[in-house]
This record gives sequence, structure tokens and C-alpha cells, in this order.
Amino acid sequence: MWNKKRQKKQNVKDLIVYEKILYPLIQPEYIDTYNPNMVKILQFHDQQLDSLPQVITRFGHVEIIDLSGDNNLTEVPQVIRQFPYLKELVLSGNPIKEIPSWLLEMKHLEALNIGSMELSEFPDLVLQMPNLKSLTIGENNFTEIPEGIGTLINLENLNLGYLDITKLPESIGNLKNLERMSLSGSGKLMEFPTSFGNLQKLRSLDLSYMNFEIVPKEVCALSNLEILALEREHVPDRKQAQLKTFPNCIGNLVNLKIITADKSGLESFPPEIGKLQSLEILDVEQNYLRALPKEMVNLPDDMAFSWQGNPWEDIPVELHDVKWENGLPRSR
Repeated sequence: MWNKKRQKKQNVKDLIVYEKILYPLIQPEYIDTYNPNMVKILQFHDQQLDSLPQVITRFGHVEIIDLSGDNNLTEVPQVIRQFPYLKELVLSGNPIKEIPSWLLEMKHLEALNIGSMELSEFPDLVLQMPNLKSLTIGENNFTEIPEGIGTLINLENLNLGYLDITKLPESIGNLKNLERMSLSGSGKLMEFPTSFGNLQKLRSLDLSYMNFEIVPKEVCALSNLEILALEREHVPDRKQAQLKTFPNCIGNLVNLKIITADKSGLESFPPEIGKLQSLEILDVEQNYLRALPKEMVNLPDDMAFSWQGNPWEDIPVELHDVKWENGLPRSR
């Protein structure tokens, strides 16, 4: 019996990975097997919860609470107020329609994920959280981003994916600490404000599953951009808007390392793509590309070029000696 109990405690400790407690381990039979003050993460992902037990307040030093996935929370649980050191709250996937005002009491909160919920308006409350560094608010029901978003000047990560927005506010350019941004799936957004180019710390931009035919020229002003995602669903009849080409100004993105544009509808590259001498990955599989510009000879020899699934016809002789990973496509 003693050995069995000891083994049980050891198994519990094995499940505490990086000071994280999974939902089953807050049950009474486990709760005396570890020091609750050492717990920093409560993960209740996909537990079909409609409330949180009061016993979790025992873990008073928790910094991250994850309630995402297959849960049934219709409001933000009040018990969360009792975690004064909370830095990150993940609520995505719950049918929550409103963000409570008491969330402003969480003075250490830096990351808020309220995506994939049932918000009908962008919550003004969020605009009163100047310490936020990460905000995920995509896949909701609102159609406008307020000008006030420009007050969140400490944001480093912003996810506005899969929203029915048609424009970004000019104030978006005030987010000068932004490093990662996703607009993936926000297909009604066709143009960017001129201030978009002010996001000079932006390293990663996800524009996948959108509907513009040419990458907005404002993207070309992001001189420190390293990752640009442009992939889309493959549409054989091409009735939906597809990405036809890159703008000539793509050559301004001299720090770009990764372009993913598979199944995007690409028909051609501009010669200026040859200026991207930091490029490490170029993924353009399953498109309508027929030719490569000879200027691509200037791209790095060790670049990984994924070109399969295009109807190639013209490969210039200048490219015959390149040493890209996957080599060169063959003309028909």
C-alpha cells in the first residue's frame, strides 16, 4: 500500500511539466501531493467545463490560465479575480459574449486570448489595458476595429484573423512595438492604411486566406519583415480572387527570410524578387507559375525552393547552375 501511494505521488509529479497543472490533478485525491505555490500554469483545455471549482484558488501564484477549446463557459469565471499574479488568460473557443469590467483589476495581465468567442463588438474594455503585449481577438462577430486600438502601444503580438472587417484604422500604425501580426482569413480586408508602414518592428505577417490579387504596397515599407505568409485554398475554377503576383516593391523587403504562398493563385514573379538576398524559404507549390525571372539568380544558393505543382514553361539559362534545395523545375 505504501509503495502504491508513493508511486501515485510520483506519477502526479511527472505530470507537473514546467510547473503546469492539468485539470484532473486539482481533484481532492491529488491536491495534497504537491506544493500549490509552485504551480504557475492551470491548463483546462478541452474539459467541457461550464464553471471553475473554487478549489483552484489554492494555487495563488498562478500566472497562466488556459480555458480554451472544448469548454462551455458562457461568462468569464469570477474565480479568476483571485489570481493577482495572472499574466496570461486564454478563453478562446468558449461561447462568451461579454468581457467583464473586473478584468481591469488584473494589473499584471500581459496576454489575452479572446478569439473564437461570440463577441458582437470589439470590447472597449480591452482598450483600457495598456500593459497588454499579446492580444488574440480574431474569429468573432464584430466588423470594425476601433481607432482606440492605437493606444495599446506595448502590443508585440496581434491576431485579427477571420473577422469580417473591411478596413484597419489609421491608428494601427501607432503599434510600433508590434512584432507579429495575423490577418489570416479576414477576406473582406482589401487595403491597408498608409500608417501600416510604421510597424517597423514587425517580423512576421500572416496574410493567408485573404482575397487581394496583389500584396498591398504598404507591406513593402516593413523593412524588418522576416516572415510573410500568403497561402490560400486552391480553387481550380479560379472564380474566387487569387493572388496573381507580388508588387514590384517586394524587393524592398531585404530582410525577408520566408515566403509561403502555396495554392495562392500566383501567376508570375516580378524581377525585383531577385533582391531578396536573405530569403531562406520560398514555397509556391500548386500555383499557376509558368516562368521564373532571371534575376532570381541572385537569391541565396542554400534557399529551399518548393515549386512543385506549377505549369512551368520558361526557365532562363541564367538559373541552370543554381544550387537551391529541391533544384529547379523542368520546363514542359
